[in-house]
Amino acid sequence: LSAYKYAGYGQLIRTIDLEAKNSSLFQEGGGALLSAAVELANHTLMSSALNAEQLRREQGLEALQIAFDRCVPVITASSTPTDMAVQ
Repeated sequence: LSAYKYAGYGQLIRTIDLEAKNSSLFQEGGGALLSAAVELANHTLMSSALNAEQLRREQGLEALQIAFDRCVPVITASSTPTDMAVQ
């Protein structure tokens, strides 16, 4: 299983946390790093169920919740798939 274990959660969680709190998140060009970090977290979880436990232990779920809470209020019926909050 070690081949599927993701060793970079500390850095990944810190990136998600910092990017989600960034004041320029919804400005032009903002949010690309947050989108990539959340996508990477998703891929690590899909590769091994043990990664979910590790993400939980390292407060990664909380960081993802902060990002979610920041993005959801700006999503509207007119949002498009290319809008940062939707990504």
